Amino acid sequence: MNTEIRNEESELKIIAKKTSRRSLENPGIRHLLRFHHREDRQDGCSKYFVTFSTYNGRSLLPSQKDCVFNAIRFWDGKKYELFAVVVLNDNVHMIIKPLTALPTIIHSIKRFTTYQINNTAVRSGKLWQDKDFDSVIENGKELLKQVEYIANNPLKDNSAGIYDNHRWSYIRS
Repeated sequence: MNTEIRNEESELKIIAKKTSRRSLENPGIRHLLRFHHREDRQDGCSKYFVTFSTYNGRSLLPSQKDCVFNAIRFWDGKKYELFAVVVLNDNVHMIIKPLTALPTIIHSIKRFTTYQINNTAVRSGKLWQDKDFDSVIENGKELLKQVEYIANNPLKDNSAGIYDNHRWSYIRS
């Protein structure tokens, strides 16, 4: 048991050397890394990095981003465990551990948000691209890379001055 703890701490130190100092100052990112290492030893369930985009690059309004963000948070603990999410102007990135089939999860989110947003905007038609991207997160290093990507993505499109100001972001702590 002591050997496992030392190995985990060593691995975290190696990852810490290879990542940005700013990311590791975020307690949510540090906790997520520790949680990931402990959980991997307990079960073989995978975490996924998932991205889906709006149809034809349509920009979401703030109220529409609220709808998407709230829908994703709503299913946390019911259809999946949510580790991180960011809703941007024209796409969504999230890290989840599915409790049901991944395609069903994505379909549920897209279907519900399309209905809600179209109903509110008194319009019809596609909101999301048919295809989405998902990849298995293999290890702690890859998890950290994807969490950093989610945490820093709002800064790329200047929608927030700092991470804490982006209201459509969540990192599990």
